[in-house]
Amino acid sequence: MTSLGLKKGTVKVLPHQTTWHSNFEKQKEQILGLKNKHICAVEHVGSTSVLGMPAKPIVDIIVGVDKYCNKGKLIKDLACIGFEFRFEPRKYQSLFVKTNSGRETHYLKVLRYKGNWWNQYLVFKDVLMNDKKFFERYRKLKLKSRQEFVDNRKAYTRSKSELIARILGV
Repeated sequence: MTSLGLKKGTVKVLPHQTTWHSNFEKQKEQILGLKNKHICAVEHVGSTSVLGMPAKPIVDIIVGVDKYCNKGKLIKDLACIGFEFRFEPRKYQSLFVKTNSGRETHYLKVLRYKGNWWNQYLVFKDVLMNDKKFFERYRKLKLKSRQEFVDNRKAYTRSKSELIARILGV
């Protein structure tokens, strides 16, 4: 079993691990166990959610809330299960991070349930799971970019943005 997590800012892409799915299920159980009335759904997204896709060993989770303005009511609850509020990387998205021994292990984004961002994350996952052409193009791009941007995660992420936009049709 490969350990989960990366030092902030670094890039390491591993072959797909089945443990990523079981880890997500444990996190989902904890999140739903908060019994926060604003949580509508919890989904596993990103490359760790796509069978066979190499990925950074960080589990991406989206939490859908009834109204985005209620995201603030989750900060304390999520902190109780180890998620630290970081910032809002985009309008109507809040990023929380879970760490273990200084390594980022989980990214959790709070979004409006069935809103634009929610839908884009799920469409992207669906395309990668069901379109072999895009799956292969994205896989190759990730493997190439990981070598080029070992210590620059922002550049690694930017290197994938054009293909992601094409997949999403935006």
